[in-house]
Amino acid sequence: MTPFLQKFTFTGFNDKAAMSKIKNTGKTVKVEFIAGTLKLHIVNAKSIYNGKMAKILQESEGLAALGFFIEVESGTTDQPASWRNLTAHLSSITEKGQYADITGISMDYLISGGRPPATRLWYGPSSNIKVNKNLIDLFSTTVRVGNSSSPFMTNVYRSVQSLNGR
Repeated sequence: MTPFLQKFTFTGFNDKAAMSKIKNTGKTVKVEFIAGTLKLHIVNAKSIYNGKMAKILQESEGLAALGFFIEVESGTTDQPASWRNLTAHLSSITEKGQYADITGISMDYLISGGRPPATRLWYGPSSNIKVNKNLIDLFSTTVRVGNSSSPFMTNVYRSVQSLNGR
């Protein structure tokens, strides 16, 4: 733990209206509420800047990011149910530009078991989110980079980025 972090509380993670859709961008599967590949990032900007990124980026504490690693779990078929429900929408977004409504799924639902108590100081979770391999494989066997004759979305990752003095 670091002495620079202050306590924080998760709010709104049980809001089933916070995530509205899942979209195939042609490069990644985007859950409209900030999601990633085999990790899940939750990024929060200080609300006093009303979403103005130029101002947010000028302050060293303007953004906070939490990372959750997703661990491949074998032995349990299509579990957890939360990720089975999310991946069930992939068949609706097989081609670039397609999206599916996912209201009714909350962040709390997706990260249950991978989130430490909200009152604890931390900069990363104490445990990974365990998702069955069958569900993870659906991302690379269902979603394509373009149309139905395009290759499946595999080996899609963000390249190494500079630490910018960090």
